[in-house]
Amino acid sequence: LHEEDLYIGTDVGLFILDKENHMIVNRLTDYMADSRIRCITEDSKGNLWITARTEQGLVCYDSKTDTYENFSEENGSFKGRTRVVMERNDGTIAVGTNEGVHILSDRKVVRTYDSSNGMDNAEVLCLEETEDGRLLMGTDGGGIYVEDGDTVRNIGLSDGLESEVILRIRQDLIEKDLFWIITGSSIAYMRDWKVTTLHHF
Repeated sequence: LHEEDLYIGTDVGLFILDKENHMIVNRLTDYMADSRIRCITEDSKGNLWITARTEQGLVCYDSKTDTYENFSEENGSFKGRTRVVMERNDGTIAVGTNEGVHILSDRKVVRTYDSSNGMDNAEVLCLEETEDGRLLMGTDGGGIYVEDGDTVRNIGLSDGLESEVILRIRQDLIEKDLFWIITGSSIAYMRDWKVTTLHHF
């Protein structure tokens, strides 16, 4: 939901419904027509950030002015097809792509995590952040990469994961030092960087 409207991302574009379930058509829905949308999130300033696996890439939309800005490989903003986006605690925007993670500040890329920083598998499927501000990057077969300054370190099979395909990572709402992990074949949790898989879920 964004300003009482429901934004629905699909494989064939963006659809918006108002609170009476009437379809809204605007510049954004026209621009995102036929896009494969993967993530929609609102930042603390009221902007919507949308990732698409098509040429639109990452889109930042201001519904108050019905204007948008896009960041993509095609216009030279950054490399990779976008999949997931989140606002970090410091107000920067983290964008996961099939070639790593880009960190945006004031709508400019200020840092990138990819193969040059130690990500052997840089196809990012999900993002989460720890209480002390470290970014967790779940990948499609490379386990979890943890932001460590300008480099990354890996959490994989030897750390307790039973699958290195990481579909989702979510911080527990009550126990802030606990993270739930959805892998390609299991559910696990992580505390103090140790992963425990639930075998009888």
